[in-house]
Amino acid sequence: DYLSQKRMAYRKGLLVTGDSFVASQKQKSTILDTFPQALAVEMEGASFAQVAYQFHKPLIVLRSISDHGDEKADLDFDDFVKKAGANAAELLCRFIQHDLK
Repeated sequence: DYLSQKRMAYRKGLLVTGDSFVASQKQKSTILDTFPQALAVEMEGASFAQVAYQFHKPLIVLRSISDHGDEKADLDFDDFVKKAGANAAELLCRFIQHDLK
């Protein structure tokens, strides 16, 4: 597939959502105790998914992981955001141009 061709690592699986930024190992451990299959935590996608579900509309959520949810989370983000933004833009453009036809 396209992600493999571009050598972009990806995983499919359970995302959990919450209303706070995870920035400690203690928070991360609490989440994993409750949801041991969770691959990531995100804060925005669930609200979009709920609206799409209510209106019977399809939805794709593209997430890029910015940090490891530990005490260095706020430091990782600044380095990460530029690369993740460029990758997301490239994937979205490809999807619109090719995969929606």
